[in-house]
Amino acid sequence: MVMKKIFLDMDGVLCRCHEAALASFGATMEPNKPMNQIVAEQKNFSLPRQMFWNSFEEVFWENLEKTDLCDFLIYESVKLVGLRNVYILSTPTQNPGCASGKTEWVRKHCPDLLPRLRLSSEKELLAAPGRILVDDKVSNVDKWIDANGLGLLVPRVWNGRGSNDQAVLDSLKIMA
Repeated sequence: MVMKKIFLDMDGVLCRCHEAALASFGATMEPNKPMNQIVAEQKNFSLPRQMFWNSFEEVFWENLEKTDLCDFLIYESVKLVGLRNVYILSTPTQNPGCASGKTEWVRKHCPDLLPRLRLSSEKELLAAPGRILVDDKVSNVDKWIDANGLGLLVPRVWNGRGSNDQAVLDSLKIMA
């Protein structure tokens, strides 16, 4: 029997980065649109996607609010597979402060998981049978599944799936 491991995405799953990013530009969420496109349309201010996300410094990442799902998801994950088998997996931007800001966020909000924080722009390299990725980005989940892992897409406005935190918790229980 393969021991299950759960990998939890940070941005949009554990912390509210999308809302905070848009708020910093004075923009509001629109379903299924990239953040930089929303800012361009609402504020008449255009930034390429990579430049948009790279514009956020360490203090932005470390001070993000938790999602309503965060504590429940961590609790259920630990209950299902044990603390040693729960990881936080997040993609950093190219801004040097992003990785340290995300590390500080984990230190403040879920310090028991700090030793299992993994930062990678290629999450699928960690996929394997028995490994579950909980993520809000469709392409991350698809690549994870293609690499023989189990993927759980968190419904969010920006991925066109709305919002249903209870469905995430229910699905995770079935997968684990």
